[in-house]
Amino acid sequence: MNLRQRVNDLPIKRKLVYVTLVTCLGALALACAALFWFQTVNFRRGFAAELESLGAIIAGNSAAPLAFDDRKSATEMLNALQNKSVITSAFIYDSNGNLFASLGGEPSLHEEAHGIEAQGVTFENGYASLSLPVKLDDTRSGHIDLRARFADRYRELLTLYAAVIAAVVAGSLGFIFLMSSALHSLITGPVTALAGVAQKVSEREDYSARAV
Repeated sequence: MNLRQRVNDLPIKRKLVYVTLVTCLGALALACAALFWFQTVNFRRGFAAELESLGAIIAGNSAAPLAFDDRKSATEMLNALQNKSVITSAFIYDSNGNLFASLGGEPSLHEEAHGIEAQGVTFENGYASLSLPVKLDDTRSGHIDLRARFADRYRELLTLYAAVIAAVVAGSLGFIFLMSSALHSLITGPVTALAGVAQKVSEREDYSARAV
């Protein structure tokens, strides 16, 4: 017996319950997908804004060390970023693109000099990268590179959101099943009564029987 035949053989009350559950489940899935997409986009924007704010502070505080060739102060400033667990590397370059101070071990970031203007935050392979110019009196004196681990926070978001979605879907389906089972009698009751009248007419040939 194929699936279609099995469905056709189900009682009408059970069919209505299944139809309601499937319809509501589809609507819940669509709503959860839309909310997850919005949350993901919003999370990326928030992460980028946080990194840009931190980068602007580092770039502003790097102007004096670059102007006075104070590598010690620049290194101490970058070492303060160790309190930020998401920051994996930070680099300060002079106006010639030479490495001035560094934090972390990402050789690929300081093998080439970046452009003068800000490049904005880019996401790649679970990391977020930012390059900003360092200016003193509107004169470019160098630039900075920051790199942050994006994947860890994103994984935490996925775990939390998956747990919330699972709880919401489970609770919603339970509520829908209980309510549909209670309310479907309003539909199946008259249909069952009509089927009883039809059976009486067929078996007893009692054409005086009427359905309410």
